[in-house]
Amino acid sequence: MEKLSEEKIAAVMTEVPGVLRKLAGERDSWRERALAAEGHLEKQAHQARIMKIAQIMEDKGLDGGRTMEERVEALEKKASEGRLDAVEEAIGMVPQSVDMGDLVDVPTGAGASDLEQYLLGDLA
Repeated sequence: MEKLSEEKIAAVMTEVPGVLRKLAGERDSWRERALAAEGHLEKQAHQARIMKIAQIMEDKGLDGGRTMEERVEALEKKASEGRLDAVEEAIGMVPQSVDMGDLVDVPTGAGASDLEQYLLGDLA
């Protein structure tokens, strides 16, 4: 094994602090990039959740007087108040919208008056 001279050891030791500072700077840079990417992913997930809830509201016929953009804005406000979970749960409890015509049983055939038969014959 070769022995190192004191001059070589001193030269290496003088370079160590600079190398360590450089590596620490690179580490900090990568940490910042990772945190920024994580924040971006969380923001995208939040937006996707808001859009999903807004679409469910539209599908169920809730808040029909608003546009999709207005629904999203209202949901964003609820999220900033910390109430998005409650809103999502409440929307989940609402049944799918049902056409009023599906709720009525239409009488058919015998027992219906001539007027009913005529009207139902024309509508059916």
